[in-house]
Amino acid sequence: MANSWWEIQIIADPSAEDLVFWRLEDFGCRGTSSQAKGEAYFIQAYLPQIKAQQLDLAALALLLRQDALCVGLPAPVTQWHLIDEEDWASSWKQHWHPEEVGERFLINPAWLPRRTLSGRLSPSIRALPLAQAAIPPRSFA
Repeated sequence: MANSWWEIQIIADPSAEDLVFWRLEDFGCRGTSSQAKGEAYFIQAYLPQIKAQQLDLAALALLLRQDALCVGLPAPVTQWHLIDEEDWASSWKQHWHPEEVGERFLINPAWLPRRTLSGRLSPSIRALPLAQAAIPPRSFA
């Protein structure tokens, strides 16, 4: 049977980010992430299901609200739901796609089939270390 986790999602004022992270750590969350979304921060935190019930999460939302209001910031919006445990060591690969860098360079993850585009470097071409490159010596006299 797979373990389940609470995914707690919070939308907060950027000035409240430290307050939110402190509260989540104090609550026992084992992983967090944040990203800017317009004028707010979107924060996600994870907690094993066995560590908290619905009522505990509602109390957390109330504490986050109180923390923000006490320092004169807007109250954050908090929601939560259960997610199944994943194999993080391999599940992240499904979100990583080939990425173009400039006009002539393509980063293609090793687990995906190789692809070459016209005018691009082939994946089999390797750059030589500077010491092996044919660079004529220069004198600075």
